[in-house]
Amino acid sequence: MQGASKLPNGSIYVVDPGYLGFSIHPGDRWVLETGRLYEITVEVYDKFGNKVYLSDNLRIDTYFAKEYFIVLQSSLNGSYHNVKATREGQTIVTASLTAIVDQDGGVYTLPVPVLNQQEIDIYVPISLTPNILTFPWQPRAGAYQYTIKTTTSTSFPMLR
Repeated sequence: MQGASKLPNGSIYVVDPGYLGFSIHPGDRWVLETGRLYEITVEVYDKFGNKVYLSDNLRIDTYFAKEYFIVLQSSLNGSYHNVKATREGQTIVTASLTAIVDQDGGVYTLPVPVLNQQEIDIYVPISLTPNILTFPWQPRAGAYQYTIKTTTSTSFPMLR
């Protein structure tokens, strides 16, 4: 007798979008440095907080303030963006799930778009002098002390 085999199976649920979320890499924090590259992803969740896996036929409009970011690349559906932070300050990124495109290219606009905003703080990087400081190990705590000098060219009031 041959062993019983079970075919793989899965379930697909069609849900209404509840809200949008944002994620950023690297760092997973919304405090950025000028001159660095970041990947910003817009995520869609249902009303119960379950993540919705996005297809290419969704349309998410995402707005990055041109004075703070250069958008280097974006996905077709608008959920993924490679950006470069260019200027220090505080800004907001806004995303809106606005439409679905069918197989024939017809665009169906959502009657009530799903939107969200994310606040972002951008700073000029801080440099330390010396940039590497090494002490030999000592069994006593506090055996060594050294003053490190920091420099930055920020005009952001929180760092003054």
